[in-house]
Order: sequence, then structure tokens, then C-alpha cells
Amino acid sequence: MLLEYYHLEYYVDKLRAENLLVEENLLESANELVKGLEFNSKDVQSGTLFVCKGTNFKKDYLIDAIERGALGYVAETKQVIEEDIPYILVTDIRIAMALLAEIFYNNPQDKLKIIGIGGTKGKTTTTYYVRAILDDYLKAEGKLPAGVSSTITTFDGFEEMEAANTTPEAMDLQKHLAKAVDAGLEYMVMEVSSQAFKYHRTDRLTFDVAIFLNIDEDHISPVEHPDFKDYRASKAKMFKQTKQLIINNETQERDYLFNKAKNADEFYTFSLVAK
Repeated sequence: MLLEYYHLEYYVDKLRAENLLVEENLLESANELVKGLEFNSKDVQSGTLFVCKGTNFKKDYLIDAIERGALGYVAETKQVIEEDIPYILVTDIRIAMALLAEIFYNNPQDKLKIIGIGGTKGKTTTTYYVRAILDDYLKAEGKLPAGVSSTITTFDGFEEMEAANTTPEAMDLQKHLAKAVDAGLEYMVMEVSSQAFKYHRTDRLTFDVAIFLNIDEDHISPVEHPDFKDYRASKAKMFKQTKQLIINNETQERDYLFNKAKNADEFYTFSLVAK
């Protein structure tokens, strides 16, 4: 990817502007260029800004990242380590990740038409239906196929790989979008989970079109959503990030969802029965 690199101080300024900055100590590295952004220490190279994320994060991961050449780290709390290394503390690491990724990958979402597919059931099938329809159109126009991000695979224009999550973490997602832009793709079709909205993986994205299929009492558990109210609210976050929303007129929780649908720029309905 051909990226424009920014100084470490630039990231601090952006975090401060978004009221995410708690504390920073850049030592003598304020003008160092950030040449990588990772949350997996094994992927760290020289000049990488390392993100300490997750409830199971261990300081050994940070030590490994430093040994591999990390420029500094971002975390919610200061890490107790022997190494003297620049750090940036933030209020919410997941919200910060989306902003950091947007900066590092130079806003790739602004260079793509993004179609999001939400709902409890049928997201994967609908994602591939939409992709197939788009690909027929794009082929007829002599253009490249659409990118895809789904439970099954991710295609970014360079390779199609097995997916780890329904919707990637914010930093991985922005990387896929940036690669799609580099490959010359115009469209990305995304399957978007409730977890993606709850944990800010899709923050700072705008869906040109979003299709909302349905909602049911799935994914209620201690590790996903504590109750249906939380699940429903997470799903509905999609609407305020959407230009044109297409929502199932026969979905459960219709009144709640249709009220939230007003947060989209425009919304339309579909139905198997004329209404």
C-alpha cells in the first residue's frame, strides 16, 4: 500500500481533538513517522505504533512489540515495563482504534462505495447475492469486481482469504479497505455484525447503502450481549451511519427499528406482502 505517513504528534493531536486523549509522553519521538499500526505484537516492525487492546492483554505482548521495533504504544492505562518508550493513553481503546486506523490508512472509506448488510439471519447469503449482482453489472461495464467482507471470506482486490470474524477489528477493516482502493475496486460489500457496532469496529464508516434484514433473540450471552435491549440497540447503530437504508417491513421490533431508521439520510422498505 502506498501510504502517507504522519508524525506521532499528529496522532496525539487528532486524539485530543476527539476528546480521547488522557495523557501522552512522546519523549524525543514526537516527530518520528508512524510506519505501522498493529495490535498483534507478532506483526510489529520498526516504526510501528502498537495498540494494547483486549481484556486479556498481557504486558508480555508489549515487550514483544518493543523488541520487534515498536515506536510507542497506545493504551487505556500506563503499562508497567522497564523499557522507556513513548506512550499515549486514551479514554476508550476501541474508539481510538477506529480513529488511529482512519488516520494511518488515509480514509479509504471515502474512496469506496460501501454496502452494509445487517440483521440476525441471512446476512451472509444476502452479502453474496448483492456481490453477485454487482459483479455482473461491473463486468458488463468493464470494471473490476466488488470487494467483500463476510463471515466466510474477505476479498480486497489482491487476495481472497478466510475470515476470522464476521466484521474485522477496526484496524484490520481499514487495512482491507485501503488495499481495495489500491487494487482499484469501487465497491465493498460488508456483512456487519452487532458486535462490530457495539465494539466500534465500524466507527467512522458511512454506508452508502445498508440493507437491514431482521432481528431475533440470538446472541444473548455473557460474552456477546447481556440482554435483548443491548443487542437491539447495537444493531440499530447502523442506521445513523447510512445514507440510504433499505429495511424489511416485516421485521420483528418493527416500531423500534423504524423509529431508529429515521437516523439514516433516507430509508426505504421491502416486503414479501404489499402494504
